[in-house]
Amino acid sequence: MAGFGPYVVSGIRAEQVVVYGGLLLCIPFGGMFHGLGPRHLMVALAWTGFALYVVLNSIGVTVSENFFPGPLQAGVDNYVYPAAVLFMVGRWLAAGYTRQGALDRFCRIFVVLMMINGGLAVLGLAADLSPILAAFWGGEGLGGQSVAVLATGNGRLSGVFNQPVEAGAAH
Repeated sequence: MAGFGPYVVSGIRAEQVVVYGGLLLCIPFGGMFHGLGPRHLMVALAWTGFALYVVLNSIGVTVSENFFPGPLQAGVDNYVYPAAVLFMVGRWLAAGYTRQGALDRFCRIFVVLMMINGGLAVLGLAADLSPILAAFWGGEGLGGQSVAVLATGNGRLSGVFNQPVEAGAAH
């Protein structure tokens, strides 16, 4: 649900602030690993190994000939972000939330957010909402144009989502 938020500053999305901030808030209340079962811990260890690989790869240590070094920030976000979500959900379950209760709450909120997003997409047919939606789309790396701006030129309206595939998967 944090994915519905805009970019906070250049290159930092609201969802990153929510997820990483939420993870930091979990630590004082019993640590990240408290309440995680053996399966959660195995996944956590695998993700930690992936994150270590990304860090080594980004500083130029050749771990595997099949992968080229990439930017550290993007690589860490690709592997630490899912681990942060895993740890937060583990903490929620350890705090007494049930899987079904959390899923029910998420689905109720998500459907409302998707209705709002669908309304924005339909409004985009009648009015240019790009000045408002630009905060959600970002635009670095494409000469100031986001993927959503380019997709709009092809008749694909995605609302707050930058990537048409994100909007399609959400709907």
